[in-house]
Amino acid sequence: MSNRKSSRRLRFGAFLTAGALLTGGTAALNMQTASAVPSQPVIINLGDSFSSGEGSGWKGNSTDSSGNRDGTDMAASLVNGKWVYNPHSVYDDSSNGYPQFDSWEDECHDSRTAPIRRLSNAIPGEYIALFNWACSGAKTKNIYPITSGGETFKGRVPQITHIKNYPLTAQQDVKMVVIGAGGNDAGFGAIIDECVTAWAKRNIADVLYPYQDGTCKDEVRDKFVYNVKDVTYNLNKTIKSLKETLEDQGQAWGSYKVVVTGAPMILPSDESDWSYGEDNMGGRCFINRDDAAWINEHFVTRLNKAMRATADEYGVGFLDTSEAFVGHRLCEAGTVRGSAAAASSSNAEWVRFIDVHLSASSLWEAVKKTGFPFFEWPLREGVSEAAMNSQRHISESLHPNYYGQQAIGKCLSLYYASYINLPDASHAKCFNSAGENGTTEQMGVSTMTPTPVYADNPSPDLAIPQTGQALVRTVTVPNSVTPKQFARVFVNVGHPRKGQLSMKLIDPTGYMMNIKDCKESDQTPAVPGTSTFDVPIPASSTTPPRDPSGNWDLRITECNNDAYTGTLKDWKLTLY
Repeated sequence: MSNRKSSRRLRFGAFLTAGALLTGGTAALNMQTASAVPSQPVIINLGDSFSSGEGSGWKGNSTDSSGNRDGTDMAASLVNGKWVYNPHSVYDDSSNGYPQFDSWEDECHDSRTAPIRRLSNAIPGEYIALFNWACSGAKTKNIYPITSGGETFKGRVPQITHIKNYPLTAQQDVKMVVIGAGGNDAGFGAIIDECVTAWAKRNIADVLYPYQDGTCKDEVRDKFVYNVKDVTYNLNKTIKSLKETLEDQGQAWGSYKVVVTGAPMILPSDESDWSYGEDNMGGRCFINRDDAAWINEHFVTRLNKAMRATADEYGVGFLDTSEAFVGHRLCEAGTVRGSAAAASSSNAEWVRFIDVHLSASSLWEAVKKTGFPFFEWPLREGVSEAAMNSQRHISESLHPNYYGQQAIGKCLSLYYASYINLPDASHAKCFNSAGENGTTEQMGVSTMTPTPVYADNPSPDLAIPQTGQALVRTVTVPNSVTPKQFARVFVNVGHPRKGQLSMKLIDPTGYMMNIKDCKESDQTPAVPGTSTFDVPIPASSTTPPRDPSGNWDLRITECNNDAYTGTLKDWKLTLY
């Protein structure tokens, strides 16, 4: 970054002290200079490792552990004839906008080339204030305030609390808030743990495990996939807390754009898409091909749909990055490594490989000792002691590298340019306009069609029977709708005691999904307009999602024949 650009644009987090010092990147502007700017655009970034920029210090992958790793290691420099590796050249420290944080030492790993940086650099204007509070490993509970049930993380207060601690100035005007979180809530790290262990059992297990089938997808489905639906509630709470916090700072809801970013597929899906044999140690992929396909289809896809459904419900934007890395996923056919990868993003992998360099025997010893070092995501250094010889930090594994981060940042910039002034909640897809061999500069965005909503609006309101009979209402899904994985039900019902209500959803095949059981100890009222439920549509690794076309019934039953009565105002169904 040139000195000229440093003096013209505030590159990173703006902090006002009592002495009115404004600091950002290498720029330091006094209050007199800042006050001359009528309106200073502000970008706020909240989220986890995919938002903070974990892994972005690598231009592709190289198995060469010496020197600058064939030019791929952006933290390497030659000093007095010796190679020196400075992680602070990749990740922020106290000299770059955060006087109280060192993101390498506290392992939040806020990268200097994270996607949000590219967005802020692409916005026209003299001074851009960027508040990047994302932290590697964060869950949504590390974003919303403690008063809403949030928690501190890695020595930092919840991310939205930072907005309170560093209030906006009168000149600052929030333009966009980017939220990239949910993968950790859904248990992505635990899924990687299961799947890498399954790979080891299938490919290098010793006599202790002679009968292991070496697959994780069934175990993952049973343990983790249902966690995806919880992401919707947690993201909802995050958006609500953000809205309230910014309103307290004079930023009206609707005066800025909120965009939720989805999760990219980092592994190939089809058998023919892989460039290495499944048992290849040097490839450092360590995921079975059938498991990778299942993760993409049933976990990443569901996670993105759940995140988009939440964006739909709250009326905020969504950027779908699920296919952004096609042609550049880890170990994908046609990709290159080493100096060729460092030279260009066109054929490089855009995902950091699993950064361990071990023999089959020593890797299996690590698996037996630790279940592979993936107990947390991203990984703590302490749990990776059995997996030695990482080129920098094993937590960078399976994250977008520099190219991947730049690709997402390009899409964020295009999203901003295309949708920032539109009043609606714009949803867009991030893709490479040049196809699978395109560079990060050839990324594009396209508008996604709105998610259909199937609504039942009875008039007048309908009383819920107290005779033991159910109130049944129906919406019809047309034949043109493709199979989905989740049903979101919004029930606008009023009742003095919501614990007395039971609700079921019945699909066109007659399969009944439980929405809400009776719980008569819950005597709080059901307030109209506040009840949203997400239920998985039955599917397995061998049974595809059901055909959703036909009649869907909502069945509401009163569990207690007493003086308390309720009414149904309307209900809506969304499939995703």
